[in-house]
Amino acid sequence: IGGTTVTLLVRAWASGDNYTLLLNFDNISNSQVYNQNDANSGGDVSGNFSNSYNIVGNNTYFGWISDSGDVNDIYSIYIPNEFAIEVTLTWNNSADDYDLGLFDQSENIISSSFLGNPEFVQSGATDVSNSTVYVVIQAGTGEGNYSINITLINQSNIIAFNQNDAY
Repeated sequence: IGGTTVTLLVRAWASGDNYTLLLNFDNISNSQVYNQNDANSGGDVSGNFSNSYNIVGNNTYFGWISDSGDVNDIYSIYIPNEFAIEVTLTWNNSADDYDLGLFDQSENIISSSFLGNPEFVQSGATDVSNSTVYVVIQAGTGEGNYSINITLINQSNIIAFNQNDAY
């Protein structure tokens, strides 16, 4: 409610005794929730697929998440032809629990991880090459900083993808 006028109504229900009303205002402008820079986006990245923040592979990104106000951070990544993806999520506070999901361009889940730190997902046998995938970080409990490492895996030299059984 910052920057607005708030009206308080005080009523005496039983008697007209005197009372003391104490109001405290805290400056929360320095709070992490108002000063995020998820993946160098300049702010908080969206928690929905349609407004996901675009990042590139073979890089590490940092963000902040909270189970009480910033539950999901969603990133989109274009996967080049003949590539797969692996994602690792880590955070420092062992009391927190964050979860990681990898979704295809139709928002169907490919892989998820929710039991440890680090969390790890990969496209595995799902062909995601030449498409956009989504990485979802979710705050199960707690709040704090996290890092994600995005690795694109070149599959052009894998024999299974280069067979020519016609000869």
